[in-house]
Amino acid sequence: MAHRLKGIPVMPGLGFGHAVVSKPTPSPEIDGRIPPGDVDRELAKFRGAVDDACRSLERIRIEAAKRAGDQEAGIFDAQLLMLQDPSLLDLVELKIRRDLRSAAAASRLACEENAAILSALQDAYFAARAQDVLDIGDRLVRCLTDGPWQDPGDFPERSVLVTNDLAPSDVITLDPQNVRAVLLAQGGATSHAAILLKAIGIPTLMGIGAQIEKIAQGDLVFVDANVGEVRVNPDDETALELKGGFEAFQEEKQMLAALKDLPGETLDGAKVELLCNIGNAEETKYAKDVGAEGIGLFRTEFLFLHRQAAPSEDAQFIVYKQVLSAMDPHPVTIRTLDAGGDKPIPYVYLADEVNPFLGVRAIRLCLQEQTLFRTQLRALLRASIYGNLQIMFPMVAVIEELRQAKAILASVREELLAEGCKVAEAIPIGMMIETPAA
Repeated sequence: MAHRLKGIPVMPGLGFGHAVVSKPTPSPEIDGRIPPGDVDRELAKFRGAVDDACRSLERIRIEAAKRAGDQEAGIFDAQLLMLQDPSLLDLVELKIRRDLRSAAAASRLACEENAAILSALQDAYFAARAQDVLDIGDRLVRCLTDGPWQDPGDFPERSVLVTNDLAPSDVITLDPQNVRAVLLAQGGATSHAAILLKAIGIPTLMGIGAQIEKIAQGDLVFVDANVGEVRVNPDDETALELKGGFEAFQEEKQMLAALKDLPGETLDGAKVELLCNIGNAEETKYAKDVGAEGIGLFRTEFLFLHRQAAPSEDAQFIVYKQVLSAMDPHPVTIRTLDAGGDKPIPYVYLADEVNPFLGVRAIRLCLQEQTLFRTQLRALLRASIYGNLQIMFPMVAVIEELRQAKAILASVREELLAEGCKVAEAIPIGMMIETPAA
């Protein structure tokens, strides 16, 4: 039966093939309670399982670096840190000693509790990290029970993977030559699985929900991850038309890939700088893959949206450093926070305005919320020594706003130098002129 479904694009692109519906491998059954005399034995089993899980994650990390790059492989460094977190280890051992739980049951319960705490924060970033904690719990349980591991990596040529969700370690097994697209019922753009799918380059839609059950094993599936649409079992005429469009897309993609390292210039020899716009650090990989000569605009508001609190100075510094280091020596223009209007942030109060798009937003919001602004500028200046930074202030309407922003930037620079921090000497400063007043 023909269906048309919608999903959230994570990795743009087109792909078609026959559906391979992958159901999660059931978690092993666990004998939850132990007699007091078994406590020491279960503690020893748990500590051995932690070592085994760490070794398996280290192997996956090596493979991830080969497949997706060092930056994305850092996802498994984060999982290793979670797995060795003293608070998690202590909680598991407490459940074994005090609650007389088996090592497997204690591991699962402790990870579920930690994941629930992260999910309750109602923050997309932390919700995605909750999935990592559950993945760690599953890994520990399988090490303790010799349970079967799900291996989604063995697919026939021209497959479309259809499943509920994927763990980061599952993504690394996928071969883009065989798996032409991925459809997930759950997941979000900030999940580690999404980051890895983008790095590997498989067109992906997430958040399809219960509608994904309409796709059966072997169905012919066309995925347009540019617009977030799935066509299932279209009629013969439509299928032929879709195949033609998809194949033309692949041919054009290959043709453009062959040109990506050529210099940007017109037929009469005029040089043209070809830059990419990005919204997060992971997208620098795609910029480099297509031969970008720098980042024309890094929209930092995406670091601030869908959160219950502003990102810390250190959290921002890490992101800016990643982008600048990845693109060095090419220029990277980072736009300071452009929030308000159609991009509200819940932790900053904004009064109702007749026209919020031209009201307190962007640079005016930053000048009003100077703690927020100074934190971002500190992170930017600290990261400036790692690449070719250019700073842009958004929505500047009058010259006084630019002067105020530059004065605050100069103040932050002096503050950092007094603290002994290194800051790049010459950082170009610019502004976006996009209002009627300007």
